Amino acid sequence: MKQHGCVVAFSAWDKAPPANASLEHVDDPSRQRVLCVNPAAPGGGRAPVTPLFLTTSFGEMGGVTPALMTAVDTDWVSYPGQYQARCVRRGSMAWLEVKAVTRGDARPVAKPQRGPTWGLHNHDVNIALFELVALVAGQATAYNAAHR
Repeated sequence: MKQHGCVVAFSAWDKAPPANASLEHVDDPSRQRVLCVNPAAPGGGRAPVTPLFLTTSFGEMGGVTPALMTAVDTDWVSYPGQYQARCVRRGSMAWLEVKAVTRGDARPVAKPQRGPTWGLHNHDVNIALFELVALVAGQATAYNAAHR
């Protein structure tokens, strides 16, 4: 990577957010917009994302499906190849649209946990955690190379 220093921000949704969506508002819609950067494709476009979810309940930020995970003997679980994501813009709103891409897959799917105005907010970091870690590692490598 030649560039270093970036901002990654997004709110994850499995469908278009409603007009009263949390985390989708700016003070001046004529001059501002919500930021969305897909950690799997910072330059834009759709790309696979690999989540890493807690298997146990942890308050409001619980696992993707704690009830299904009681037989799993690990704290974390990942579902490679199950999701794709892309940034979508509508007016001043922008969101990371996350779609399950595997039909007939028995793996649990991330669902909104705080109601219709919050989308997949409880899963924002986890839904693309592998890509976020890889992006940070790439940025750290680029920074270190530039400052030797």
